[in-house]
Order: sequence, then C-alpha cells, then structure tokens
Amino acid sequence: MPPKIKFTKEQIIQAGLELVRKYGGEELSARSVSNELGCSPQPIFSYFENMEDLKKAVLEAARGVYKKYISEGLNQNAPFKGAGMQYLRFADEEPKLFEFLFMIDHGEKVVTQFLSKNDVNYSNILEALEKSWNVEKEKAERIYNHMSVYTYGLSILFAKKAGIFTMEDAERMISEMFMSLIEYEGGQV
Repeated sequence: MPPKIKFTKEQIIQAGLELVRKYGGEELSARSVSNELGCSPQPIFSYFENMEDLKKAVLEAARGVYKKYISEGLNQNAPFKGAGMQYLRFADEEPKLFEFLFMIDHGEKVVTQFLSKNDVNYSNILEALEKSWNVEKEKAERIYNHMSVYTYGLSILFAKKAGIFTMEDAERMISEMFMSLIEYEGGQV
C-alpha cells in the first residue's frame, strides 16, 4: 500500500509561493518546494503532473496576493490613484512576487503582463477611471496604458530597492502625470 500523502495541494502551492516570496521565481523547483515542506518531491507530483503545472498554480497564488493589493486601492476615495499606489506598494513590500509576476517571461510577452487587458484587475480599474473622471472608455484605456507604463517604471525602482524616490515622491509624480493625461484627454479636472 502506498504511503499516505501528508500534504495538501494547497500546502504545496503555499510552500511554492513562500519560496518565490523569499528567493524569487528562479528558485522554484520540486527540490526547493520539497525541502521547504520537509519531504521528498514525490508528494508534489501526486498533485501536479509536472513542474510547469506547479509553477502555474504558484503564479495564480501570486496573482491572488497582487489582486488583494489592487482591490484595497480600488476601495479608496480616488480608486484609480489608489490602485496605482497599491501597485507601487506591492512592488515595494513584495519585490520577489512583483518580479515573478511582472518581470519574468511566463510564455507571454513581458511588457503585456502589466498592461491593461492582461491585468487581473483591468475592468475594475478602467471602470473606476471612467466614473471618477467622466472620460469615455477609449480615452480611459489610453490614460490607463500611459499610467501603466509610468507606474511600472517606478515600481521596478521600488522592487529593486533603488531608493531614488520615497513613496510620497512617487505619489506626487503619479498624480502630476495623471492630471496631465486627464487634461490632455479632456476629462473633468
């Protein structure tokens, strides 16, 4: 009779997520996850057909962490700005997860991983922008794309702990860029 499996699928995913959180996505392997759990790699492959399946599950778990950050921003008085600031906070507080989600090629073009339609929060962020600033969808998409690129650049600096800007500096810079774009697109300032 085969030995009883001592770890759940969720525990394995969480162990993988913690490894990525501490050491980065390049450290995610069956051996590192099994070491984290204190077992052989065998239980991992009881739940996952291969390492790629585990990587996808850990990627989804990382997206869940990211989504919580953005959801918190969307609940603020200025939801579009709140989402942008939470994106920066995610990069600052979870630098390895940020790199894993937005700086490693997972089979998609890296640049599209943070832009608009590929963001798990896209529709909520876009809706907040349209409603808060009274801009039509096409203009809101352009503003969002511009702000995504700008915020992504700042986020990399935070994820890499460059120490060039404080969070307050970044908030002011994002506000200035955003207001310029709103004015350019004819939104209500």
